[in-house]
Amino acid sequence: MYYFRRANEILGTETQMFAKYFKRVEHKDGGVGHPQGSSTGTAATTPSQSSHDLTGGGRMGRKRSKSRSSNMDRTLRLSSEQKCDIAQREIEEFREEIEKLREESEKVVDNYKVSAHFCRNLCHKTVRKRTQVFLSL
Repeated sequence: MYYFRRANEILGTETQMFAKYFKRVEHKDGGVGHPQGSSTGTAATTPSQSSHDLTGGGRMGRKRSKSRSSNMDRTLRLSSEQKCDIAQREIEEFREEIEKLREESEKVVDNYKVSAHFCRNLCHKTVRKRTQVFLSL
């Protein structure tokens, strides 16, 4: 039973990763609709496959007979190399996203530091001014 749960978790993770990858590729390509076997030449697909090929040609929603369904499911699965390629691309995408967020957060922190410095100087000036007014009375 544990084996099946673990296998299901792994398949779920792979499915989520592929769905995210496919969504990003679809967004960059402006939608899926390439003829089967065509190559877009982008980082989204390998030279021998299009996004259309990776998804099984859009035939996921059809009902098939039991004998054909197991045979077709084998052809719709990604190879280990394809899974590795997608995982590496996702890792690179995460790294780029982390770097972008790091740069943005550093800008925010710098802006806060400038604001704090300005407020501190303004407060000191105000205190000095009021002190001088008080002492001159």
